[in-house]
Amino acid sequence: MEEKKIIDEIKNGNFNRIKEIIEKYSPLGFRILLNFTGSKIEAEEILQDIWVKIYDKIIYIKEPDKFKYWFLKVIYNRIKNMKYPPKNEDINENNLTIIYNQNEVLDKEIINKLDKIVRNLDIKYQMPIVLFYFENFDYNQISEVLEKNINTVKSLIKRGKEIIRKKLEEEGIKWKD
Repeated sequence: MEEKKIIDEIKNGNFNRIKEIIEKYSPLGFRILLNFTGSKIEAEEILQDIWVKIYDKIIYIKEPDKFKYWFLKVIYNRIKNMKYPPKNEDINENNLTIIYNQNEVLDKEIINKLDKIVRNLDIKYQMPIVLFYFENFDYNQISEVLEKNINTVKSLIKRGKEIIRKKLEEEGIKWKD
């Protein structure tokens, strides 16, 4: 796998190759962080800090072919440890086009409400929901990232959906499965 080769080269001292890893995974990290923070600036700053940490630790990665999961674990741990996530900040329309799949046309007001609900979820529900619905990860992939049993991941997604459904209904919006 190309990724393994790149990381092996980095481990052998060719740190110029890290640029390829950053270019490949930054969009994914940015989308997840933007979904969590609701702020492009904050997402970019956190992502930059994460890349600095990864740059220092990449030579210690044991399974280079699983870099993507390691990267997402670093993001997850960073989000978990944030003291003050800016969850109540209004998201602007430019951010919405990045986060949501534009194949479906949704009312911007509904998108804003949904975004606020997702960003206000407890991280234990938010991260699996974001990975499953926004990043199209399957249960096995989420299980690996979060280091949780697959049945736990399924339960977290189900409970997260129930919370979202309840909050949307409180806002007068019908939920469709």
